[in-house]
Amino acid sequence: MKRFSIIILFLLFVLILSSCVVKEITPENNYDDLELKIETDKNYIKVLQLTDVHLTYWYDSYDRKTINLIDDLLDKDINLIIITGDITLSIFEVFLINKFGKYIDSLNIPWTISWGNHDSYFSNRKKETEALLSENYKNIIFSKGSDLGPESGIGNFRIKTYLNNKLFFNFYLLDSNVIPEDKSLEYTSNYGYFSPRQVSWYQNLASKDLVSSMMVMHIPLYEYESGTIIKGEINEPVCYQGLDTGIFQVIKNETLTKYVIAGHDHTNDAIIEEDGIYLIYGKSTGYNGYGNTKKGVRYFLIYENYLATYTSDLTNKVMDYYETK
Repeated sequence: MKRFSIIILFLLFVLILSSCVVKEITPENNYDDLELKIETDKNYIKVLQLTDVHLTYWYDSYDRKTINLIDDLLDKDINLIIITGDITLSIFEVFLINKFGKYIDSLNIPWTISWGNHDSYFSNRKKETEALLSENYKNIIFSKGSDLGPESGIGNFRIKTYLNNKLFFNFYLLDSNVIPEDKSLEYTSNYGYFSPRQVSWYQNLASKDLVSSMMVMHIPLYEYESGTIIKGEINEPVCYQGLDTGIFQVIKNETLTKYVIAGHDHTNDAIIEEDGIYLIYGKSTGYNGYGNTKKGVRYFLIYENYLATYTSDLTNKVMDYYETK
């Protein structure tokens, strides 16, 4: 029996290693702009936000519970799934990214991701991105983006969304990185932040936009703490980015970005307003993540001039419904 158990463990180890073999990132993955084209009789697009999925082993009971929750809360008419980081919390990061990617892709819904800080605790952004891009997923919308330097992460890009062949809305995905690297600077937290080059990249694109947009990240901006709560709850201190490099001022003064979404703080699911910009938390999805609030998801119905949003869990499918002005 003991010998049989050793053989099983060895085969499992080989399986995990074989699942972690990935290809190199190729130049054709280096795009600032990607497109999502939607044909519908509706006048809005429906977006599902998953955040802090925190997969650990894939086969354990909490991870199975997380996948079942997503299945149970999945609507039929979703146009895009956005994952705001922290897919994993595990030494098996690449293995889990591959597993989760195959699962999400099997839903046959376009999907995208903004990396979280825990996604790189035991690996690095390059390996994660290679794992993501090596599988040739049918429904993924992801680019490693322009090379903005090592301090700018990987995966800074824009998704231009067309509704019935008309440009309708833009999504800006930015990598909020992992931890502060430059020890000579005075940080406001121990978490990653947008580099000045990321801010300039966003400013250059977004200042020329003709339609509204949403900025997507994992670690929230400082304004999540300073703004006014208009819906939902703040149950823990806002763990905002480690350095303010001025992106909120750019959002407010120079762009048509009206909405910012993030994750990171598992027990917060509030909608916050600061200077006319809506700063919105997702609802923590993964059972292997901390927090005693109910796990769930957030939905967005994005119209031309406003959006409606609500959270959903296994008890209540529509909670804290809110329409922006």
